[in-house]
Amino acid sequence: MTEIQRVKSDSQQPRFSADGSSFGAAYQWLALDEIQQVPYSANSMQRDAWLRTFWKLEPRLAGIVNAVTLIDSNRGWSLIGGRNQVRRYTDILHAAEGGQGWRTFSRKSSLSYWATDMGAITEVGREGKAGPLRAIYHVDSARCRLTGRIDKPLAYYPLMAGMQEWGPDDFFRVCSLPSDDEQYNGLGYCAVSRALELTR
Repeated sequence: MTEIQRVKSDSQQPRFSADGSSFGAAYQWLALDEIQQVPYSANSMQRDAWLRTFWKLEPRLAGIVNAVTLIDSNRGWSLIGGRNQVRRYTDILHAAEGGQGWRTFSRKSSLSYWATDMGAITEVGREGKAGPLRAIYHVDSARCRLTGRIDKPLAYYPLMAGMQEWGPDDFFRVCSLPSDDEQYNGLGYCAVSRALELTR
């Protein structure tokens, strides 16, 4: 039996050298991370803004985030209940995000879930104070901070207005791995944060 000889590559293309390997690409990505990374803290606004920009710089991670976001937004759903209730809430979900629709709303929410420690925040549009649900809207996670207060658990900093304090009836939030450490007020630890640590 003859042994197969491995031929050394004479190509000048980086993809055929050790420097062009996936490890090399991850190492370069991590080197950029060391320069700019914002530390994990209870006020996650700066880190979340950084995370949702940073994942786009590494092509493999960007591809994965894009794929899971599309998968999440294309999941089917159905409502079960009385005819009038089902019709009413089906219309609300179809008109989510100010009429842009369920898929736009769910793509934004999915991206926030995977790429920010705050997670996905949904504003509950009500008819009057504490009235019935009439609409749902995605909220920019990087403009929100958990306060730790029971009556006003979320501080929202909109782009063109002053800070708003939201009560438990104004929103709901879904995040990955919510912290059990009191100082973080239930802040999550998203997939992009975990990928960063895995690479390191």
